[in-house]
Amino acid sequence: MCLSKIENFEVTQSHGWQIFNKNSEGVLYSCFFGDKPVPIGKWQRDKFRIFSRSINIDMSALIKYRKGYHIFLNEEDAKTFRLNLARDYCIRKVRFKKVLVKGFQKIVSGALLTRWAKVIVCRKRFVESEL
Repeated sequence: MCLSKIENFEVTQSHGWQIFNKNSEGVLYSCFFGDKPVPIGKWQRDKFRIFSRSINIDMSALIKYRKGYHIFLNEEDAKTFRLNLARDYCIRKVRFKKVLVKGFQKIVSGALLTRWAKVIVCRKRFVESEL
């Protein structure tokens, strides 16, 4: 998942939603990067910056932003985005700190209906346990 455009909007919450792959034992994995289990119930710092510090907007080489965890600010947007993925993923509420970038993710659903989801990119996240 990459931001479609960067925008400076006010963020009034400290939580959002992320999409994860969940195996048969209930262990969460990132659906985009990494193959290690995602810890639940503890703060994590992103490790993406080790190899490269930035990522391109929608694969454009002209506009880049700092790497980090991509978190939807609206649960419904996360659910809609998840429907476009080939496998069965789960959505979890996460808390976040140290916002790096704010922007929008383009979501295409239904009969090519496009909507814009607010997404933040941050350095730290805390994955909530299932209720």
